[in-house]
Amino acid sequence: DHRVLNLVVRSYYIARDSVSRAGFPALRAKTLTRSGGNVVFDEDEVMTGIEDLQVQFGIDTGDHDNDGVIDPQADSDRDGIPEPTGRVTRYVMPDFPALERYQVAAIRIWLRIRADEPEGGFVDDRTYRYAEVVYTPAGPERAFRRAVMSRTVAVRNARVY
Repeated sequence: DHRVLNLVVRSYYIARDSVSRAGFPALRAKTLTRSGGNVVFDEDEVMTGIEDLQVQFGIDTGDHDNDGVIDPQADSDRDGIPEPTGRVTRYVMPDFPALERYQVAAIRIWLRIRADEPEGGFVDDRTYRYAEVVYTPAGPERAFRRAVMSRTVAVRNARVY
């Protein structure tokens, strides 16, 4: 009584050089795959112009009234670990201590995107703040237009007891 399931292993990262242009950033992905009977990593460029990628996890801490303490109804067995409800109460970075104690119910993803070419006369003096990142362009980087985009994705298999 067992099932064999396919596992997709994919890792995303920011490369300093895109395939077509040195010194131009790009979002890249490595995928674990089979090639001629061997298991190898296949690498692809997803999109050029991506300067930064950040991820945060939406966790259920059991603190639904925001007082800094697990609510009594969220910890019915009083073991200090909230019973999962699938409700996000806090967003944390991947290196958050004791992340494994909490249910991840959502994921936030940010991309900072840069224009292909510098724009004459344009000066980007904005400070970008997202996912604990504070970025202000300096030097020649100030001549590029930028946008920060984000998406929050609910985790479909978040467990609820």
